[in-house]
Amino acid sequence: MICFAKICRMVRLFPVALSVLSVLPCGKNFQPDEMELSRSVNAFPLVGILLGGIVALAGMLLQTGLPILPLAVALVLIAEALSKGFHLDGAGDTFDGLLSGRTRERKLEIMRDSRIGSMGVLAIFSVLALKISLLASLPAHRIAFAAGSMVLAGRCGLIWPIAFGQYARREGLGALWFRQKPFVGMLLAAVLPASVLQWDRTPDGCWIAGALPVVLILGGWLWSLQMKKVLGGHTGDTLGAFEEFSEIAALLLIVTIGR
Repeated sequence: MICFAKICRMVRLFPVALSVLSVLPCGKNFQPDEMELSRSVNAFPLVGILLGGIVALAGMLLQTGLPILPLAVALVLIAEALSKGFHLDGAGDTFDGLLSGRTRERKLEIMRDSRIGSMGVLAIFSVLALKISLLASLPAHRIAFAAGSMVLAGRCGLIWPIAFGQYARREGLGALWFRQKPFVGMLLAAVLPASVLQWDRTPDGCWIAGALPVVLILGGWLWSLQMKKVLGGHTGDTLGAFEEFSEIAALLLIVTIGR
């Protein structure tokens, strides 16, 4: 009975997480409460499976009609469109604040400002350029799988700053996620990327599968330490920035190890 209740709660958390991390509709009357929003972080990796599958499927459909570079551009844009560029915007705001050279309080104000500065533009351009160039460096038949794995890694990567860090502000959606440690999400974030990457059709696929969770966990811990030192903790923007870092890390491993 207890296990069934837990399964029911996880089933309920999936659409909550989907509504937070994507533009996919969950119904007009779907209104999660504060507790469900707080616990929805545990279902982030499951959302990564769905969104990654959508991107991979798009890649398989497009790879027969597009050259490698336009295919890479299309898949990166599709992946960003699924979240309205939410995480990319966070990366831009994060680097606007971090590279401003101001006090902690002023950095947080700059990150909250809806306007974007030169460092934010540079960060967004660099993230997109890196992902497109890494995907385009792969053989055509591997791009769809790599793009789907990239999206999965990003949503799994979000778990680790939340697990290791604290929130810098008292209010905001992100503050709800830090109320309790997402132990189920941590388990899924470690297992799912490793399981999916086992299907990589290269001799070194097992090495990539083993390395990616370690890289994401270590990266999340170091990013949390740095954000605590500089900002006093995380914000929604720093979480978005780490999501983008996680996607790039996955592509780097696939490109460098899986040659």
